[in-house]
Amino acid sequence: MRKKMPFHVSIFMSYATSANNPEFARDGNTLTLQGAVTIDNAAALMQQGNVLLQAVGEDAVMDLAQVTAVDSAAVSLLLEWQRNAASRRQKIAYVNLPQNLVSLARLYDVAELIPLPS
Repeated sequence: MRKKMPFHVSIFMSYATSANNPEFARDGNTLTLQGAVTIDNAAALMQQGNVLLQAVGEDAVMDLAQVTAVDSAAVSLLLEWQRNAASRRQKIAYVNLPQNLVSLARLYDVAELIPLPS
């Protein structure tokens, strides 16, 4: 039998879980990513992003203005989406990248592989 949690604990867990589940919004060829992008959700985001980029069909814009937190997995995601898009002869323009994501890409010396703002 499952143990029932006190009300205040279940509310907190619901909020914490939703805060860790980023989501995409699509408007034409623009995909907006919202939420944290970390190792905890990188595999799911990779899959969702690739499916959405393929559905766009043409060159796409990935808006990251609403990304709330990143770690090194976010850099890997950008590279993976770029690689998959290139295999379909599709281009991705990344816009509104969080400064800490740009810093990580430069730190790992992969900034030239990702179209980053100067």
